[in-house]
Amino acid sequence: MPYLKTRTIHLLIYMVFTVAPMAVWAHEGDIERVIVLDKAGERSIEIFTRSVLERAYKELGIKVRYDEVPLARSYKEANSGRLDGLRGRVGTVSRSYPNLIKVDVPLVTFNVILIVNKEACSKVTSNTEMDCDVNQLSLVGTVRGFKALQDYQENSPLPFDVLELVSKEQTLEMLAANKLQAVILTESLVAEEMFEQHPKWSSYLLTSVGLYHYLHAEHSVLAEDVERILTRYKKTGWLQEQRRHFKLEVKSLTKSFP
Repeated sequence: MPYLKTRTIHLLIYMVFTVAPMAVWAHEGDIERVIVLDKAGERSIEIFTRSVLERAYKELGIKVRYDEVPLARSYKEANSGRLDGLRGRVGTVSRSYPNLIKVDVPLVTFNVILIVNKEACSKVTSNTEMDCDVNQLSLVGTVRGFKALQDYQENSPLPFDVLELVSKEQTLEMLAANKLQAVILTESLVAEEMFEQHPKWSSYLLTSVGLYHYLHAEHSVLAEDVERILTRYKKTGWLQEQRRHFKLEVKSLTKSFP
């Protein structure tokens, strides 16, 4: 458990709790507590969340370990307790996964965007006075388990179906290969170089949402401690400095989805 205090003379013990998998590595004379979260990639926003959370947990004497789990499955793994929590997700996750507690300090705000291949869009646009009518798109993809998009569609249904794919990489590859007309992703997960390499791509803002850390309910006391630390990071300006350092300040897009 998060605040286990004991003494041991064993060289090495590995304990995995049935409900909440916080691991406790015990060496002679000391204990190392480990929190298990979903694994992140190497984009700026992913490195940023790792950096912030690892610093916060270090203050509590806890090391962060990561398990590679597909995005859609990661919610179920965390809700069941097989993961201790999730690095960063939108603020509505607890509505669908009641065992997850939101650490109520947004790590960052990000844009959800529609990236359109303008050439493919123009081919399906029937209005000759328009270069691209995004409402006539039919081949649009996203990443399976993209909760921010699911929340958006609850209030603002899209005029086209969205194909759910395995990964961000697959989604962008299919757009680049002209197998999709458009994709919906988090802006911070798409490298700026991609737009330079594909000048026919154009982006539209769907919505802006906050990204929050979640922990399993078994770690409710720990969640309070992490929230207290993140609140301090916010008040001192350190959190905003890190956002600037990783170039994660939310951008103002001139084009919004119709």
